[in-house]
Amino acid sequence: MPKKVYFLKRVLSSLGGLEKYTSHLADAFKKQGKEVHFICQQQTEDQSLPTLTLPTPLCLFNYQRIKSFDQGCHYLFRKEKKNALFFGTDRSSSQHIYRAGNGVHAYYLDKRMQESNKFKRFSLKYNPLHQTLLDIEKRAFESPSLQFLITNSQMVKKQILKHYNTEEERIKVIHNGVEWYKWQNPFNESFDICKSSLGFHPDLPLLLFVGNGWERKGLKELLEALAVVKSKGIGFQLAVLGKEKNIKYYKELTNNLKLSSNIKFVGPCKQVISYYQIADVAIIPSHYDPFANVTIEALAMGLYVISSKNNGGSEVLTPQRGLIIDNIRDKEGFAFTLEEGLKKMKDKENASKIRNSVKDFDFSLKLEEILQLSAKVTL
Repeated sequence: MPKKVYFLKRVLSSLGGLEKYTSHLADAFKKQGKEVHFICQQQTEDQSLPTLTLPTPLCLFNYQRIKSFDQGCHYLFRKEKKNALFFGTDRSSSQHIYRAGNGVHAYYLDKRMQESNKFKRFSLKYNPLHQTLLDIEKRAFESPSLQFLITNSQMVKKQILKHYNTEEERIKVIHNGVEWYKWQNPFNESFDICKSSLGFHPDLPLLLFVGNGWERKGLKELLEALAVVKSKGIGFQLAVLGKEKNIKYYKELTNNLKLSSNIKFVGPCKQVISYYQIADVAIIPSHYDPFANVTIEALAMGLYVISSKNNGGSEVLTPQRGLIIDNIRDKEGFAFTLEEGLKKMKDKENASKIRNSVKDFDFSLKLEEILQLSAKVTL
């Protein structure tokens, strides 16, 4: 493997799951003595990172910025592909290894089309952003230069094989990892922390929702199902963490569903682990998630997890670890699953069993799998 490694990531941020994973990957290569560089379109928050910021022409729309970044990466790949390993983690079509952490846009779009009205289907079909993403995705997955395609779930692997002409042998499934050992102390301390320390009722079950972009993450369906649960006189509280442009809509919906006393909107949070410490159950009602990081993070903190089947992370759930929602649009069925989950108030014995069952998901083991795969790349 060459000395130099380029990570392709259009925008780096400290909040997203994909960004955190990219950071861990970069650190793993550095420990091997590799010279790591980030190829970005926007300067990162961490100014200490060696970053090559690609020149961006004046762009009015996001799809133009995405296309410009891909073109810049393609030019650099053609120039340097014999001298450096190119590791794609974002929307880029030219690399030696690509980790499809964003999943399969073609599948996601098909799913949206099936669930939308005629006007929305027209909008989805002719939206230049979707057309751009589909074009880059096809060229990435079917590129002869691509030697390995990493997916974080079997679900995503199957979707790639369904939509694209990609050799199955090139696809390697490596589930997301978690800082299992690093989180041992926060886990131990969690049983001495009261929910009231973060403004929650100490005796009511606490559900935890973590994610950015709440429409895709299924928050609307979760709130509607919780309204059914509340109508039966069952007590609960929900912490909502993450970034959302249209937060006013969700607060109004919460008020209309008479859930205001049950829901706390926390917003973006860098210390999510504080909420893992006090929560009982993590809820992941995604419409589409290749592998929601919160799945394995919550399990590593001993939480019971309720996930939609549309989250690739649901593959790691067992009856001991959690439940899978078959259809998040079925309010009654979703509510029943939530009621079962609300019986799983966290206690030290069961939480320890859940945590210990995912010890093999420690980042060090998952990153080693990627490093071994990277060593097989030939330039």
